[in-house]
Amino acid sequence: MNFRLISLLLTLILVFSLFGCNFAKESGGASSSSSASQTESEEEKIDLSKFDAVDRSVVDFRTSLYSAVELTKGFEALKTEDQRTCYKSIEKNISYISKAKTENYYSIAPVTLKDTELSEAELHLVISAFTMDNPEVFWIHSNFSYEVSEGNITLHLTSAFSASEIKENARLMGSSIEDIFDNVSGGLSAYERELAIHDAFASVCKYADDTENMRVYTSMGALVDNYAVCEGYSRAMQILLSMAGIETYYVFGTGSEELHMWNVVNIDGEWYHLDATWNDQDYGIIYDYFNLTEEEITESHTLSPFYWELTEDEVSGGDTGVAVSFNIFVPESNGEGVSYYEKNAVTVTGFDEENLENIAQAFISALDRGEELIYLYIDPDHLVYASAVENLFSSGDYAIFESIEIANSQIYYTQIYDKSVEIDEIPEENIVAVYFEQE
Repeated sequence: MNFRLISLLLTLILVFSLFGCNFAKESGGASSSSSASQTESEEEKIDLSKFDAVDRSVVDFRTSLYSAVELTKGFEALKTEDQRTCYKSIEKNISYISKAKTENYYSIAPVTLKDTELSEAELHLVISAFTMDNPEVFWIHSNFSYEVSEGNITLHLTSAFSASEIKENARLMGSSIEDIFDNVSGGLSAYERELAIHDAFASVCKYADDTENMRVYTSMGALVDNYAVCEGYSRAMQILLSMAGIETYYVFGTGSEELHMWNVVNIDGEWYHLDATWNDQDYGIIYDYFNLTEEEITESHTLSPFYWELTEDEVSGGDTGVAVSFNIFVPESNGEGVSYYEKNAVTVTGFDEENLENIAQAFISALDRGEELIYLYIDPDHLVYASAVENLFSSGDYAIFESIEIANSQIYYTQIYDKSVEIDEIPEENIVAVYFEQE
């Protein structure tokens, strides 16, 4: 019998700082080789008296507003019957949690596969596929091991929580999710649902500095503690958006040369990149990373390679123990027209009466929403970005203040304080963020 324990202890977790974003990888397993014939699960031989069962319905979060979409791209990416059977076996056993705690975690009912050929890298692939499809299964711990004996594999996954703790945290997740969906109306387009959920979630979740707390890497930490790193943000967004009928997955990569994690979302049949972590800044929510194409996201992010592009040693870490992060599913994302700025910014083509009125109406609409921020899109077909910004805010016609004057003449309940105006230039998007205050 070959047995190997793979322990990704907290001191060894790959943790990197990035705009307040950290990333924790799942651990790998031990390589094995056997003469495979029929792969078969043997869950029926497990002594379940040593385990407490968690009804998966406690994390089957739903809303009456929209029909949820099932997440299956992880499973669909698996190429062999052995891989798919292992996935299904994990799914069957994941809710059986040991009654006794061993060291810092609880055992999950072991998955035993008969006459199976799965390498260390493939086990890592299957576990990653399962977690990608099931972000609500927040209890999987980073420690797991497996045994190889006479062509059979027994996989030992672990839980960070007891069955009772899982149930209680699931209840709290449900309550938090209900609060978020209080900000989402029925009958919205996919884009409008995505935006409402993004803003409601980002307004309550904050970036976590305590990276030794495993909760911050989970959807539960993001939704219950309102405290997470990019992994928690991405898994929580998966749950929330899929509940609203929007297919969503997370992807691995780097940003600012640090490991990172974000989402891809399907909006009306087109895929886009969404980075809720980077959009959630200390000073408020931004939209620089809302529904970007692959060309746009790769200006600031680098995608990790696909699993199939790596060697087994690169996936599992080999003798070094340093594994390469990999992706399973990253769709082409070349759609246009649904980035936040394309949808919501005021297009400025000049400084005539019509343009100034459009800007004034944007100020009024922002006030009606209780906001003190508008975005201007400087149309490159009509204006040079730098010159337009100067003409709007610092010289020439000071056009923005004419728009404020127009807006103030139409507002009866408050006034915009023109000396409060501050701007944030985003030239790569031809965008100017305009911050203002009321008198």
